[in-house]
Amino acid sequence: MNKKLLLIICILMLSFLAAQAQMRMTVGLSGFMANYSFTDEDDDDMITTDAGLLFGPYLSIASDKLSLGASMYFGSFPITELFGEDIEDWDIDASVSRKDFNLSLGYALIQNAGLVVSPFVGLKHFTWDFSFGEGGYEFSWNRSGTMVGGGLQGVIKPSPTSGLYLYASGALLAGSITDEYTVDEPGWSESDEASSTTALFALNAGLGYRVPNSGLGINVGFRGDIFGSTEGETDEDYEEAMTYTEQVIGIVGTVSWTF
Repeated sequence: MNKKLLLIICILMLSFLAAQAQMRMTVGLSGFMANYSFTDEDDDDMITTDAGLLFGPYLSIASDKLSLGASMYFGSFPITELFGEDIEDWDIDASVSRKDFNLSLGYALIQNAGLVVSPFVGLKHFTWDFSFGEGGYEFSWNRSGTMVGGGLQGVIKPSPTSGLYLYASGALLAGSITDEYTVDEPGWSESDEASSTTALFALNAGLGYRVPNSGLGINVGFRGDIFGSTEGETDEDYEEAMTYTEQVIGIVGTVSWTF
């Protein structure tokens, strides 16, 4: 997605919220310890990794019943298996890195001392970079796309006077992915490109605590992103469409401060 368009969307949302009264801002830093896997339509592993650490900033701006959330993640995963075989058998160095940007706009349908329920619309822009190489040979695979959709999020406070709370959210987004492949060898190079339609189901759930009479807060929970992609088309004579599933699942924690 064009970076200028993303910036314009952010500015418009921030301008709208800034025009409201009693605006509250929360900033924080998140860490996401997760495993990545990539499987084909037969559920055979194409890529598996050890746990990797993703991290990035978090921002939330709320005014009355409206809320804007934005976050970014950066990090990498060490690849342990390719096509079901141990990476040590390939005798190559391999890794996958992730960068993504998430934006959401929600409206609280239910808002009281013990419960907040908000539907929201969301946007995700992400880039995966896969790299395999050894002895002058290098294969790189860039996988990027933009997805839009919506979901529902909720916060439950067991006691209105306590800083303890439970949170959960679920979202479904859809969009397209562009895959760019490059193979480099001494004296030779080749590139190719393909596109696919993609759906994403994202789930977050956990426990948080905000220190009473303070802006300090912390939460820890489960996060899972599950992508389903279809590349190519199926015709009457030859079925060439291929489907893939990608999963990023792990534990996420955020430390934040509310102004």
